[in-house]
Amino acid sequence: AGIGHITRVLRITRGLSKINHKKTYWIITNKCPSITKLPKNVKIIILPKIKVNKKLKDCRYAKKISQKANIWGSFIIEHVSKKGVTLFFSDLNPNGGYGELRKVFDYLKNTDIKKVIGLRDILDTKKQTKKEWLANKEGILSIKDYDKIIVFGKQEIFKDLYWDIMPVKKISFIDPIFPVKKKVTKGENIDIFAMFGGGKNSVEQINYLARILPYLSLKKTVIVTGFLFPKKSYEKLKKKYPNIQFLRWTKKAPEYISRARLTIAHCGYNSVNDVFLYSDNFLLFPRTKKGRKEQIIRAQYLKEKGYCDFISMKNKKESNVEIILTSLANRKLKKTINASKGILELDKILKNV
Repeated sequence: AGIGHITRVLRITRGLSKINHKKTYWIITNKCPSITKLPKNVKIIILPKIKVNKKLKDCRYAKKISQKANIWGSFIIEHVSKKGVTLFFSDLNPNGGYGELRKVFDYLKNTDIKKVIGLRDILDTKKQTKKEWLANKEGILSIKDYDKIIVFGKQEIFKDLYWDIMPVKKISFIDPIFPVKKKVTKGENIDIFAMFGGGKNSVEQINYLARILPYLSLKKTVIVTGFLFPKKSYEKLKKKYPNIQFLRWTKKAPEYISRARLTIAHCGYNSVNDVFLYSDNFLLFPRTKKGRKEQIIRAQYLKEKGYCDFISMKNKKESNVEIILTSLANRKLKKTINASKGILELDKILKNV
């Protein structure tokens, strides 16, 4: 699926492969980011490329998508049947993607292969979670489809949705699986490195942060904008704040994160994982755009857990200045990240499916 999915699956698989050296893990995906090195017992299979022209009329487009699902489904089944697979772990529900997994799950019904689904720590409102995950009659929580459902995240959000749909023994909640920190070569020191995605809300946040910076007496601040950030807005901000170094999204972002005294980032799923991976000291700056409540919930949750603090445009300016100054002084919250806890919990669950 998307880069977020494959990144998460890679992280989970790396962790499991280190615990179980004698087992082989196969990852089947249609995308694969640049990978430096995989453990010897982790293999990647790339699905065949099938182009579908989105400009086709509805009926022809639907037919092409159906063909794509059949080709990919058959491809996955062929590899699963040949590899002696004992457990099939999916990061997508059978109705996700192009529907190829529905064909795979129908095949798996007639085998002894255990079927497990992992759901990401979306940390959203109950209303939005229900809307997103119970959108169709078949649903991702169809009892017949899974031997186990694993939720990475906050139990309180999911509990009310699940208990009346599926037996308790079918569901397990585990801590979000955070990545293990990577070492990055250090260069020129940066006081604050801030990451912002696209959209009007990001422009508002950058303007807000820029107005706070004079109160902090900093030497160097770097702001990087995401792929979808409007080019015109980027150029305007660059001219408006000459004391701030602006960058379009770059692969060197991890180096900037690791060099900064403080990293400030949105609370999107991937942004949070990036700062956990590369930063020793960070703050979250959740988006307040309508429909993005999960960012505020995620920020509150991570603060409650003791991982980090966060700032908000709804706070008084003085309050945010104090939070940033405290973080710059490197007075971190006491909680340390146990990157292996979620993996160990997951391994234990999978062994007992």
